[in-house]
Amino acid sequence: MEGLKKIIDIIKASSEMLLSIVQDLLDFAQIKAGKFRKSGEWFDIKKAVEGVICIQAQQAKAKGIELTAKFNNFTELT
Repeated sequence: MEGLKKIIDIIKASSEMLLSIVQDLLDFAQIKAGKFRKSGEWFDIKKAVEGVICIQAQQAKAKGIELTAKFNNFTELT
């Protein structure tokens, strides 16, 4: 059951990354058309890094690489 949860987590993180790429492509198209409007959004950098690690962990493990992240002095802004 734990293996299935790990696979689902990888699929979820991958789909979120794909959505982000699609949004970036749309932004580039708007920039090219001269219609881009800057919008400031807060995001959780810790969650973003953990998502990348989740996606890349299997490839790293296959190559004998340990992939980890350590957050020092991490404080959340509100």
